[in-house]
Amino acid sequence: MRRFSAAATLALLALLAIGGAEAALLALLMLFSVILKLRLGVELGPGAALFGQSDGCCAPQVTIFNAGTDVSIVITAGSAVLAAVWRFGRWRPAT
Repeated sequence: MRRFSAAATLALLALLAIGGAEAALLALLMLFSVILKLRLGVELGPGAALFGQSDGCCAPQVTIFNAGTDVSIVITAGSAVLAAVWRFGRWRPAT
């Protein structure tokens, strides 16, 4: 039971690290799009989201397509898992 509890704890910590890293990445993208006065488009699957001011059709726009979004999620998830393993690799449940 202790091994299962430790594995579940590590899995939840890894998911938390991934979620935090993805949220920080999205916040940075939105911050820089506001500072540079760009319209930011993010596609994920069949849907898309467009952030920014609509100053007409000629406003500069940056769009992250499906492949870029997928690669970003994979790289961020891999980095978060490695960071969680590095940080909690020697952690053992209390006995």
